[in-house]
Amino acid sequence: MILVNATSCKLGGAKQIVERFVADYDFPEDLIVIGPSSLVLPCNIHSHIFIETKGIMTMLFSVILIGWYVLKYKTQAVFSFSNINLIIPLCQRVTYFHQLKILTSSSLRFKMFRFIIRYFLIGNNRFVFQTKYVQNLFTELFGNCESQVCWPGVHLAPKLLPIVKKNTLTALIPYAYINLPQKNFQFFSRINWSQFIRLDSIWVTVQQKNESNSVFEYIGNQSRLEMNNLYFKADILFISSLEETVCLPIFEFASTGKPVLVLSAPYIEAIANEIKLPRNIIIFKPNEFDEILTKVLTNYSLYCELNEIDILPIQKSQWPLLN
Repeated sequence: MILVNATSCKLGGAKQIVERFVADYDFPEDLIVIGPSSLVLPCNIHSHIFIETKGIMTMLFSVILIGWYVLKYKTQAVFSFSNINLIIPLCQRVTYFHQLKILTSSSLRFKMFRFIIRYFLIGNNRFVFQTKYVQNLFTELFGNCESQVCWPGVHLAPKLLPIVKKNTLTALIPYAYINLPQKNFQFFSRINWSQFIRLDSIWVTVQQKNESNSVFEYIGNQSRLEMNNLYFKADILFISSLEETVCLPIFEFASTGKPVLVLSAPYIEAIANEIKLPRNIIIFKPNEFDEILTKVLTNYSLYCELNEIDILPIQKSQWPLLN
């Protein structure tokens, strides 16, 4: 029996990665998932135990309380998607690390995470990272440990249909929380959007619908099906994040063949060095946005890539094997 701790994965990339892990699960052992009812899981798992945690309860559940389920179900391993894991060596422990703030934040919560990792998990736990960039940052702080780099895989969006020339285009910003500093949403707030006459709407997927204004249309949190529908309808994706582990919407939207404009940041530059990015993922510096967007809007079809995405190693996930 394999236990998956996903109690904190209610929204966003964490939820998506858990769902992809379960969908791609290929071990002979049965799978028990402990997590929110919002997780969309296949019916062939052993069971889905509805527990949702946040804050200090995520920490307590991950390091101690989950041990009760390990003993109850006599599990062979715990896959934790909460960045930390069971501190008692009752079984194999695999920890999916996807929160960069743990490495740098001065908050008490993240200091406690660092304490748990350093004194309880390094040396007898396997860490899984999405990219070599994140793995390097982790080992710089904690030292060498048993670890793997495992690409999480991409949910492919609907393919781009033959291009129909439109007078206006729609952009999408896939942020559930626009106030997080690392999302850098203020970058878009400072843009003079009136100069881009062909850009008709900018949709923002905030968790709660805010009052829309003349620039941004806040459309609320979206399900997986709804996101695929947005990928199909939108013409351009904008990303301004300063800090990410992967930012899967970049690659999901790119799979449509339509252009993605990504602000240059260490995470995306590192990914570009690790894998070949398709031509429709355009990395820009802050002072280049206006110029590049103008070019994309003027010659939109030239920035669409119909076929190149199929040859990239971004679709299939690479989950770790148990010993």
